This record gives sequence, C-alpha cells and structure tokens, in this order.
Amino acid sequence: MFIAFRREVEAALDAALGDLGYPTEDLGIEEPPADVPAVLASSVAFRLAGEAQAPPPEVAAEIADASTSRTPSTSPRRPRRART
Repeated sequence: MFIAFRREVEAALDAALGDLGYPTEDLGIEEPPADVPAVLASSVAFRLAGEAQAPPPEVAAEIADASTSRTPSTSPRRPRRART
C-alpha cells in the first residue's frame, strides 16, 4: 500500500514539475524528519530555488498550485514563468 502511495506522489510531483517546465529527474522524495507530521516529503523546491530564482517556499507553493490545479483529463505543458 505504501509503495502504491509513493508512486502516486511521484507521478503527481513529476506531472506538476513537467507542467511548470522544471526538470523531473530528481524528485527528492524522502521520509520526513520525525517531528514533521507527514508520510513523505520532497526537497525538490530547495533544489530548484536557484533555477527558479525564488526562495524555496515560493517554489513549493508554485508546485503545489500546479499539482492541485490539474484535472485527470488534462495535462497542459506550460512554460515556466520568468522571474524578475
């Protein structure tokens, strides 16, 4: 059951990153520290912060928005927003 859940998380994160034009080869999915109330975590926002020229929390929010705005029937490829 956990393996199936992890695969769903990987697929959702991969799709959100792809939709935003970010690389998807290293999703950074890992077990969170014991004091974090989560089953899985990803360090991808920290890894992409330099490329996105934005702080990790902003990158994480962008990825979360892309993840929650997807519908099963669509998967648009959007170019990554330019940072100023």
